Amino acid sequence: MTEPRIQYARRSDGVRTAYAVMGSGPMLVMPPGGLTHLEWYLGDTDAHERFCDRLAAYRTLVLYDRHGCGLSDRNRSDFTAADDMLDIETVIEAIGADTVDLFGISWGGTPALAYAARNPAKVNRMVLYGTFSQGRAKPTVEQQASMDASDVLRRNEFEKFVRMQASLFYPSGTDRETFQSLIRMLRDSSTPEMADQLQKIEFDTQSVLGEIEIPTLVIHRRGDLIVPFEWGQYMARRLANAEFLPLDGDAHLPWADDADSVLGPTIEFLTGAKELPPLPEAREPTIAPSGTAIILFADIVDSTALTERLGDSAFRTKARDLDGALRDVIREVDGTPVEGKLLGDGVLSVF
Repeated sequence: MTEPRIQYARRSDGVRTAYAVMGSGPMLVMPPGGLTHLEWYLGDTDAHERFCDRLAAYRTLVLYDRHGCGLSDRNRSDFTAADDMLDIETVIEAIGADTVDLFGISWGGTPALAYAARNPAKVNRMVLYGTFSQGRAKPTVEQQASMDASDVLRRNEFEKFVRMQASLFYPSGTDRETFQSLIRMLRDSSTPEMADQLQKIEFDTQSVLGEIEIPTLVIHRRGDLIVPFEWGQYMARRLANAEFLPLDGDAHLPWADDADSVLGPTIEFLTGAKELPPLPEAREPTIAPSGTAIILFADIVDSTALTERLGDSAFRTKARDLDGALRDVIREVDGTPVEGKLLGDGVLSVF
């Protein structure tokens, strides 16, 4: 399997969206399931890499980062459903496909549903995993209490929120690497402030479910703690041409635990193939480009003394603002910020 290519497209409002393309054949677009980071998706864990490689054996797989997340522009102030629609529309336009298939996972199912309703002639088939519509069943008292507690943690104790969210995404945690990788992705994907805003966006897919007639496969695990099983059932009943596939297990992530139980039906539904392709060999090594690379590292001088003078909270706020501003400038001149938690208060970038 060839190495994924990370590219950038500019939305009509000037926001730069990062997307990755891998594989060959008809286009399969996978909208991001909430907070995402392409570098994590494409190289941090074997489970996700294997999942993507299997899909890319049959389709040209297209992934992207939401505005405010990952490698996409992070200096954002507008957080609406229209923003998410600009993301998916811009990426599909950039890849130049006349028609696409959609694979909406978790939150990614909402823009997939909205796009399919708005552009029925451009979508061939759609797979929805662990997702919901705006018209989902009313939460139980316990579910509402859990969501309220999550909101409080996200706003006030982001590190605790990250660990709690990871535990809900993957309760059994049988693959420790996948679990720890999920924590890293949630922590690095966005700032706590943007995460709070992004999680509040609501799509009104309830009003368009009856308009969507494209063949759709709805997959949901019975023990999902993020999106209750009943919400997937409800959505499948409202879609005119949907098949509902219940699965055992509690992992909200389709590539966790028994990934083949998701991959097999998905590939068969999209292509008619009855068997999964063999596990690909290691990806071909990336050929290094010729020319000159410029490395820039910027750091805050005497940060310890500055922290003592300003206080921890004020220093962290100013450091995050500086980090975001630097990354925006770096991307504007086609540089690549290097992600990682070993850089302290510094920003490392390559041109």
